[in-house]
Amino acid sequence: MDGTEAQRHDRLGSDRVGDLDALTEFEVTAVLYLRLWCSGAEAKAGIWSDFASALGDTEGGALMRAFEGVLVTMVENARRPLRRLSLPSTGIGADEAAFAEMMAAAAWGDREETVRLAAEIAAPSVATVIAAQAERAALGLRRVLMRREGGARSGRHVGQHVGQHVGRMPAMRPLRLPRPTHVIGTQRH
Repeated sequence: MDGTEAQRHDRLGSDRVGDLDALTEFEVTAVLYLRLWCSGAEAKAGIWSDFASALGDTEGGALMRAFEGVLVTMVENARRPLRRLSLPSTGIGADEAAFAEMMAAAAWGDREETVRLAAEIAAPSVATVIAAQAERAALGLRRVLMRREGGARSGRHVGQHVGQHVGRMPAMRPLRLPRPTHVIGTQRH
């Protein structure tokens, strides 16, 4: 691989492939939690808080560990360095889109599609492990969203950490300059 090919290979996954507003609420939540998880300890604590507020400490903690398990297994077994867009970006990168699609397939209980998508992200030898983790994590995300919807009606604030980022998203419009991208699993910005 020459220098140009190596640079292109390193950039794969960070190409903007769409906008967050084209995704379902579940997929947006999965992408934002992915971005937050990669943003450092304070952001991770916020995700833990969302899960615990929605589901209680015990169940929320177990489902948060499942979500982290998906991310750690993906990063450790990725076919190449995985990339993400910066947190406030209204776009979605190719790796983020693949993750959101995999999590949505897991939420729908489509095991075959979840395994197929996991094999596109990581080594095929761990695709079934990632799919199983994604199924459990998707259950947690669905329950957080259900509680957030119920909380909005009852005046409770569940899922505040990701909700504050969704609320700050500007109206969707074309971007003139590429947004900075980050390798998933690192805290570099």
